[in-house]
Amino acid sequence: MKKFVKVASAVSIVLGMGMGTAQAENSLQNGSFALNMQISDSILGGNVAVTDGLGNQTETPLMVAGKFMIAKDAAVLLGFGLGIHGGDSEGTDLAIKGGYRSYMSTADFAPFVGASFAMKSYNDGDTTETFVLGEFGAEYFLSRQFSVEGSAYAGYGAISQDIPDTTASRIGTYGSSVSVNYYF
Repeated sequence: MKKFVKVASAVSIVLGMGMGTAQAENSLQNGSFALNMQISDSILGGNVAVTDGLGNQTETPLMVAGKFMIAKDAAVLLGFGLGIHGGDSEGTDLAIKGGYRSYMSTADFAPFVGASFAMKSYNDGDTTETFVLGEFGAEYFLSRQFSVEGSAYAGYGAISQDIPDTTASRIGTYGSSVSVNYYF
């Protein structure tokens, strides 16, 4: 029985080391591309219900984003969202995003810092929001091509609304988001 336990322990250790080595591989490599989809509402994407100056509630467009690794520890971020409404809520919503991210580690748990610019236009162009934000967070690779990330944002935001004619700006924190990535 002792011999069986020793052999089982040795096999477990060897398999465990092999699995650890396999998990250390991820897609943070120069030239890789990832699609990113937020699974929580955030200032930079996701369907967020907003109320305009007339009390009408609408949703900003869901943003589909991507990242292109320009180095093993650096990525360019791009995003686009479009919503076209019909019926009583006619109008077009548009969202764009761009940014840069620097990874502090390229292991399976990869913390990062970055900066983003985002612009949203909704309520058929009556409302425009602009953001220049810093971000920090971490990305965790569940497999070579699939990861989950969390981010927190802080910076400057401005909103302009045509009806009623109002503008406002703010410096501060802008919440957080959780998203999933699939690398190609």
